[in-house]
Amino acid sequence: MLKIFFIVSIFVAVCFGSEFAKYLQQYTKHYDQYHNNKALKFQAYKKAYQLALTQYKDDIKKYWDIVEISSAYRWIEYSRNYQNKIILDYKKNELEFQTITKNEKEASYQILKMFDKVANYNLNQVYMNDILEQKISINLDEVLQPPNSDQPFIWDVVSKTDLSILRAFIQHEKFKSYKHNKKFVFVSTLKLPKNFISNKKALYKDQISIESKLLNIPKSWIYAMIDIESYFNTFAIGKNMGFGLMQITPDPIGLEAYYYLKGEKKILDTRYLYIDKNNIELGAVYLSMLYKKTFQQIKNTKSRLYCTIAAYKIGIKQLSQIFAKSTNVKLAIDKINQLRDDQVYRKLLNKLPDFQTKEYFFKVIRKIKFYEKLSNVMVK
Repeated sequence: MLKIFFIVSIFVAVCFGSEFAKYLQQYTKHYDQYHNNKALKFQAYKKAYQLALTQYKDDIKKYWDIVEISSAYRWIEYSRNYQNKIILDYKKNELEFQTITKNEKEASYQILKMFDKVANYNLNQVYMNDILEQKISINLDEVLQPPNSDQPFIWDVVSKTDLSILRAFIQHEKFKSYKHNKKFVFVSTLKLPKNFISNKKALYKDQISIESKLLNIPKSWIYAMIDIESYFNTFAIGKNMGFGLMQITPDPIGLEAYYYLKGEKKILDTRYLYIDKNNIELGAVYLSMLYKKTFQQIKNTKSRLYCTIAAYKIGIKQLSQIFAKSTNVKLAIDKINQLRDDQVYRKLLNKLPDFQTKEYFFKVIRKIKFYEKLSNVMVK
């Protein structure tokens, strides 16, 4: 919209002379400031996040031998005094409680207290208790605000009966323990019900179907990306500042996808990105943008999909460099169109920047095939 107005302004300036030319000069200044402010806002957020992460890790070191923080497949929360720790491991399907205390009686009290909190948690409560988010807000000189969502944490995918069984297990459990300074660390590890992840997937079935129809992209793409990016962990955090189910980075994924949806360039923070509906919507839109817009001129549809997956992870410019040794996307597309899809696949596996990215690319392709087969079986 701004660009259209900018072009119209030029035309009017030519027609009506110097007075409007002054206005146009002023407008151009504001237009540049608008875009520069977005970049500055993201840099400020990035700086605040990185500083908060360092502060958070330093605080953990004071109390625990090993620094553990939330990641793509694990959600980790510490109490304010860092004496208690909760770990929800999506890959292992485990919920673990650790507490630093003097005896098992106190440990039992603390672990049951943590369990009851998690069993009744919603998104707002998790977010407001997140020490990393608290530190980011302080560094930005802002007041931490909740996402304004009552989205459940686990109680919508773990039945009341199963929660009661898990709680009873804690009450009769002999905790593992090890010496820690002058106290002990007591540990309780619970195996979650086998249907925990399948229930999580079922939560998103309707929305993934909606996004698939609206954007005309296969559901298998969205499922596969969520599976590999976060394993259905709402509070996933990636090394490149990707957040939530589809590891949405504030820039470029969040910025570009939100602009497509709302017509506004906006730096989105975790208050927005941890809401599952928002996250899936943005991730699906960005996949569609890459496939149908950025790489539209790639003739082979398999090659186009391979480039879409890789670019989602490493960015458009870095992908272009793999094929054209240049950040020019058009040059890269010309080179890609000279290759068969199996050659594009092999080149990406060979040239992607590191082992983790290569593994990511391979796993997403494999998961797409898995969800395609699963979908066909369900239809039959």
